[in-house]
Amino acid sequence: MRRRSESGVVAKERRFAVIMAGGVGSRFWPWSRELRPKQLLALAGRRSMVAETVARLRGVVRPENILVVTNRRLVGAMARDLPELPRGSILGEPAGRNTAPCIGWATLEVLHRRPDAVMAVLPADHVIAPRAKFHSDLLAGFAVADRAGQLVTFGIRPTEPATGYGYIRAGRVLAGHGEARRVGGFVEKPTLALAKRYVDSGRYYWNSGMFVWRADVLWTELGEHLPGLARALKGMERARKSGVRAQIPRKDLDRVYPRLESISIDYGVLERSRSVAMLPATFSWSDIGSWDATAALWPADEAGNASRDPLLAIDSAGNVVATRGKRVAPGRSPSGRLPCQGLVRAVSPWPQALARPALVCLRPPAGTALNPEDQGDRSLAPAAAPRHPYGPPDVGIERHAPKSGTWKRHYGVSTPSRLSLDVAARYVPCSP
Repeated sequence: MRRRSESGVVAKERRFAVIMAGGVGSRFWPWSRELRPKQLLALAGRRSMVAETVARLRGVVRPENILVVTNRRLVGAMARDLPELPRGSILGEPAGRNTAPCIGWATLEVLHRRPDAVMAVLPADHVIAPRAKFHSDLLAGFAVADRAGQLVTFGIRPTEPATGYGYIRAGRVLAGHGEARRVGGFVEKPTLALAKRYVDSGRYYWNSGMFVWRADVLWTELGEHLPGLARALKGMERARKSGVRAQIPRKDLDRVYPRLESISIDYGVLERSRSVAMLPATFSWSDIGSWDATAALWPADEAGNASRDPLLAIDSAGNVVATRGKRVAPGRSPSGRLPCQGLVRAVSPWPQALARPALVCLRPPAGTALNPEDQGDRSLAPAAAPRHPYGPPDVGIERHAPKSGTWKRHYGVSTPSRLSLDVAARYVPCSP
């Protein structure tokens, strides 16, 4: 029997949360790596993004009711980063199959533990504040999902005509459920002209990708709109042994999961369902999708140089400087003729107030022409640059080796510990 308090709030033991933590965060290279993707980076605080997400649930969802779905190779790293969660609550996908299979598997896990559960589904890498407003909205989402039997999504009031987000068109008010509205439709990432019309209308919200629903309702919707996926998942579930904490055997997971249909929950279920509601979020939100997005989260000086760490900015503006605690100094190129925005260089002598900084190479302004003195030896072919998974960097650094009299090339937006600042350094292009 479903338990609710007299105020309509879903009983705490029925509240579950599923955190999707399977992305690679390639836009945060070089910090992000295959085994250390965006969700394991500390981009918005001193804890990793996924640890911040778990901490944000404190007081609303019990730790034993939180599940994390991630790449199987990341299970160990997630367990170390989230010691408050039982190891069995971290689910490792043998292959990435998009959000519908991910959420479908997690729903089976939740139903196995608590058939009357109401579950929130949250990405691991969003920045949300303040926590009190998030808690209030999440509790409202639990209540609407439970009482109305709706698939609830959170809409973000747009602050600009962004073209990088999907939009939700708000429909009529869902009577008896506070600020909740029926969803009139989902819109893929629009053109700038359309985005401006959406914002001006006041009826469109950004799609946050955060949801709440009853586990049994979501499972019914999966069976209706993605019957093949539901059958395959149910076949996988039948291999589970008895016991509340019993898990699906790995061999059955490996046999079924990689062959599941790769489809998003938005396209596969939400856009087809007639039972979708939206709650306008009262909290602030960012999906922090790139290094540029950190500029709005990190402290910045008067010239717009954003960094969480000690920073000496000399003739510099508009930089985002990420150094993992090392000290840096953005400034002009060695010749002094290259526009200063986007470069970080060594300064000699260093001010006594700063310890020896790291040397960081950032992107120059678009269309900047590097002159020969800044480019260094053009005989060093750009094609010789070592490849990395997310494409070549735009600018590199050459370090002068006094003993050999040669220049050694370093690539990427990085803080290489081997790069000594006691010797000369110069900027070079990494691509024609």
